[in-house]
Amino acid sequence: MKQFIVALSLVVLVTLAASAQDDPLPDSVSQAYLAYENAMAAQDYVAASEAARAAWQAARDERIDAELIGILAENYGNLALRRGLPEEAYPAWRSAAEISDRLRASQTERATRWYQASLSAFANGDIRDARQCSLRASRSVGGREDSVAPSLAGDIHYMVALSSGQLGRLRTMSGHAALALEAFEASGRSPDRVLANAHYLAGVGQYFEGERLDALYNFHISRSMFASVEAAGADTDNVRTTTAWIQLARGAATAEDRALVDARIAASAYPETGAHPSWSDSEGANIYDVDAVVAGTRAQPRYPVRAAEAGIDGIVVVRFDVTESGRTDSATVVAAAPGGVFDDETLQAVASWRYEPAQIGGQAVRRVGLLTRFQFTMCELPTAWQCRMQSEAEAEADADAE
Repeated sequence: MKQFIVALSLVVLVTLAASAQDDPLPDSVSQAYLAYENAMAAQDYVAASEAARAAWQAARDERIDAELIGILAENYGNLALRRGLPEEAYPAWRSAAEISDRLRASQTERATRWYQASLSAFANGDIRDARQCSLRASRSVGGREDSVAPSLAGDIHYMVALSSGQLGRLRTMSGHAALALEAFEASGRSPDRVLANAHYLAGVGQYFEGERLDALYNFHISRSMFASVEAAGADTDNVRTTTAWIQLARGAATAEDRALVDARIAASAYPETGAHPSWSDSEGANIYDVDAVVAGTRAQPRYPVRAAEAGIDGIVVVRFDVTESGRTDSATVVAAAPGGVFDDETLQAVASWRYEPAQIGGQAVRRVGLLTRFQFTMCELPTAWQCRMQSEAEAEADADAE
């Protein structure tokens, strides 16, 4: 499943004029800052970036007012991201965010800077730092989403969900994906890949937690959005992945369940025609006189030792065929969260399964396109709610980690 981050904003010129500092700036800072302003005016962003970095460094060396250092770090962080240098943008944005925390700046400033730090870390492949920074940003928002713009709150919660999913913190992913969707709806966000992926992450988390109808709803909306924002009519990876989840999730849905999902889609903010569910039988099942049936006990995959030690949760969807002799064949991982952690163990387990083969006209035939899923969790608490509370406590600890 492809992952998406929010598009970066254009560079914004942050000036020092509003600063409360009365003393003149040291020459090393003022000269570099003047060069930055001139380069920005000329739209020479390479020169502006170099000057912004020099001004920030000089300000730190001279130990000027912390608020000004934060502004200069923000200037450089913006430009480094624009130039595609997330490894340089990250320390600048993190420094600016830490200064905002120390100075007890506004919630919007703190949330914005921690969010930009998380974007920089994510773009640099530092998923753990991205998660930590996005959790700090969400803490700045806290339970007061009305104190920041809904679009910013949505972006922050989405980044927490995205990074948590890649690290196997599925319950944290689920909760923040739901918060992201609420904020995106409040902001009036139009369908795009980020919104489609937010619905997808919410669906995966809900399925993992046993909330199958909520998951089914989000998978339908996600598939519809991916189909509309990607190449028109194309059978993209994202469309195929969400379709597989729908086929898996709808299997246990009753007629009443299906009616509820239909009604919810129709009442949603995105009731696209393409989102309307198809409640036909599982893919290909109706062509067999007798479908393949499990023979004996199906071995379950082992929990990878490193994943268990790290407390990583996971969920994996596998598609496979059953041959005329009842052996499994062509097993592939359709979706996994997190990717690559549990794949090998699940495929080994499926390879050992045996079936009574499917039949057509009394003859054993190959059964194609069966789906199954495996869940891995280290939480031994009796309810999903208790596991969620435990995950939230762990997320708080992660946000505080250095």
